[in-house]
Amino acid sequence: MSLLSRNQLSPFIWKDFDDFFRTENLPIIGRNCRNGINTPYSEVSLNNEKEYVVDVHLPGFKKEDIEMKLKDGILMVNAKKSNENSTSSYSKSWSVDSETTIDDIHASMTEGLLSVTIQKSSPPEPETFSINIE
Repeated sequence: MSLLSRNQLSPFIWKDFDDFFRTENLPIIGRNCRNGINTPYSEVSLNNEKEYVVDVHLPGFKKEDIEMKLKDGILMVNAKKSNENSTSSYSKSWSVDSETTIDDIHASMTEGLLSVTIQKSSPPEPETFSINIE
């Protein structure tokens, strides 16, 4: 008995197989699939020159399932939900400017989409000091 290599089989069979498992054909939750673990899709964009927007797709999660923290310039998002059969959890963090405060961050949840707006901090004005000449 000998095994056939992939190249010996009909290329049309493998094309259909490969096409089926391409990431663009997977639902949003599977697009970042690595090592067999599904992670929700997230993206960071510059909304205008003054703010960043982080969108995290969390289908099936409610805003009560999500916890957000800001600590030492790191914005952390943790989501966890449980039902009688399973537990789903998600955790992701992003670096933000060290001058960013909790007042600079606003979040909303609509139909499984967590949108986080982060005000871009402006660089501090350089201070000028007068020096007395003796």
